[in-house]
Amino acid sequence: MGVAILAEHCVRGITANRARLAETVAAATGLVTALGPALGYETACALALEAHHTGRPALDLVRERELLTEAELRELTSPAALTGRPAL
Repeated sequence: MGVAILAEHCVRGITANRARLAETVAAATGLVTALGPALGYETACALALEAHHTGRPALDLVRERELLTEAELRELTSPAALTGRPAL
């Protein structure tokens, strides 16, 4: 009974805000982990630390410094690359 009430009043109709989710993922400092193999451990750590201290997205720092191309960033941070599973 409680689950049905929860589903009816709190869950049914919820949809993902894809734009907001994309912003959140792009700003996640942990995403730098996926760039480690391409950038090297020390560079990736330095980027993560700077992103954390400045509040700027690490991917923006990578773009500014032209450390990777946009295509490389997309490939390394794709859901398939991050999860090891094909995209849906």
